[in-house]
Amino acid sequence: MILTDTFIVENAELVTEERGGRRATMLRGIFGRCDEKNNNGRVYSKNILEREVVRLAEAMGERRLLGELDHPDDQVINLKNASHLVTEVWWDNKNVMGKVKVLN
Repeated sequence: MILTDTFIVENAELVTEERGGRRATMLRGIFGRCDEKNNNGRVYSKNILEREVVRLAEAMGERRLLGELDHPDDQVINLKNASHLVTEVWWDNKNVMGKVKVLN
């Protein structure tokens, strides 16, 4: 069985960053909240979200935490459909905050 969540960045802020002469479009905002019902009707405790943030840190560090605009039918992200690269995730009180790089 595959569990699919809808990912909606709340209070999203669109930012353009420039590094080494290259421009990148970034999106920052709230990725999720602990102990509140999400858009999929699920409630995740802080313990579960903390565990998942730690688990995803390795993939972020290796620049391989990609996402698609729409959810794929399975757990495999097809590179041709990748819309964003997750670059940072951090905590702000009970909010899981994050930043993604929008891909061409």
